[in-house]
Amino acid sequence: MPDGEVVQKLLKNYQVHVTQKGDKTGKFHGMRVTPHIYTKTEELDRLVKGIQELSRG
Repeated sequence: MPDGEVVQKLLKNYQVHVTQKGDKTGKFHGMRVTPHIYTKTEELDRLVKGIQELSRG
């Protein structure tokens, strides 16, 4: 699944905002997850659930 699609699905289906990241060479693709002191445990649980479900396909 393309990086941008993962970012969109996490936001749409799990209400989790992450940022798509990569390097200038195009060799690194990923996403940035930046929890804050005010991030609730339930929000982190949604993130983990979303990543698990999306990785299964």
